[in-house]
Amino acid sequence: MADKEHLTVLIDALRSADIGIWNSWRAALAGSPDLRGADLRGADLRRADLRGALLGRADLRRASLLKADLRRAVLRKADLCGAVLRKADLRLADASAALLRRADLRRADLSGADLRSADLRWANLSGAVLETADLRWARLRGSIRAEASEADGASKADGAAAD
Repeated sequence: MADKEHLTVLIDALRSADIGIWNSWRAALAGSPDLRGADLRGADLRRADLRGALLGRADLRRASLLKADLRRAVLRKADLCGAVLRKADLRLADASAALLRRADLRRADLSGADLRSADLRWANLSGAVLETADLRWARLRGSIRAEASEADGASKADGAAAD
């Protein structure tokens, strides 16, 4: 369950169409923003500072997270189907068992991210950095990854399903 204060600040920023409100508040926050289970469907979170945010089971379907900072964010079992994560920073994020079907991850940095059992079917991973990302048991069918940047053998993909 999301922290009411944290969610209120974010909703106020979204209503004002000024993510700077959230980013300023976030910069002063000592801990991690708790937005677990929050309904953020279709939210405009472009350039949002979500470093270390707890977003487990959050509904982020069709949200715009273009250039968002999601380093070390916990997105376990979050629904990001159809979300735009282009150029987002997801280094060391935990997106295990997250739903990322048809997500736009072009040029996103997923270095060291935990994507075990994530559903990436039909996701666009063109130019994404996958160095040391853990893709074990991830579902990749139909995903676009031909141009994905990955260090030779550095990505853990044992058991990844390309079915």
